[in-house]
Amino acid sequence: MQKKVFKKISVIMVTWIVNWIAIFGSTPLLAQTEPTWTPTTGNEFNMIVTGNVYLNDVPVSGNGFWVGTCGPGGIATDCRSVSPIAGGSSYYSTIRGNSDGQTTQFILWNGNTAQAFMATESLTFQNDDLRLPFNLHFTGVVNSLTLTSPNGGETWRRGEQKQITWTCQGITENLDIELWQNGVYRGLIASVSPATGTYTWTVGTCQNGPITTGPGCTIRITTKSGAIVSSKVR
Repeated sequence: MQKKVFKKISVIMVTWIVNWIAIFGSTPLLAQTEPTWTPTTGNEFNMIVTGNVYLNDVPVSGNGFWVGTCGPGGIATDCRSVSPIAGGSSYYSTIRGNSDGQTTQFILWNGNTAQAFMATESLTFQNDDLRLPFNLHFTGVVNSLTLTSPNGGETWRRGEQKQITWTCQGITENLDIELWQNGVYRGLIASVSPATGTYTWTVGTCQNGPITTGPGCTIRITTKSGAIVSSKVR
């Protein structure tokens, strides 16, 4: 009898860490989302570039910022380097490549707000070259993704239909809505178009079938390529 009662009242306690609005991290942050970019191109030559980073003409400072570089294929499939910003607003990138002459672009990742920015500067890859200083200026938002519901503290029971909602900017690829529990991936809820902004979920179900749930469950939304992730959940 106790087992039956437990199944009826088993719930999903959905928690969510709020995306902080402050760009420069002056407010203590609960979580920082590292970029999912991985250098995939180039293993023959290196080019070293270093300088200072500015966002809207203000030096970037604080933890949770990374500078990524990419070739013509884009950051998701043609990443050349990823490095954190350390020591004030300075960055140091060792860019990889197999041949000279390709255009290299720079992207700033703000792990505090899960936003990416494209630099106004670019350079041409040159083997064994050193660019010092090569300052970077970021002004345009490339993309952002924010989970708006659940927003923390809700009790969602198995079998209920609930709305998962989000806002995004500059994202065209499909999104994956994922279920996690105590930091462990449980399953894919759905793949959706970013423009819809909402998904009706039958609580406790994933594409691989019903899942036994309980406390400590979280929702995460990420782009299909993994380049952009909604606020990190724990």
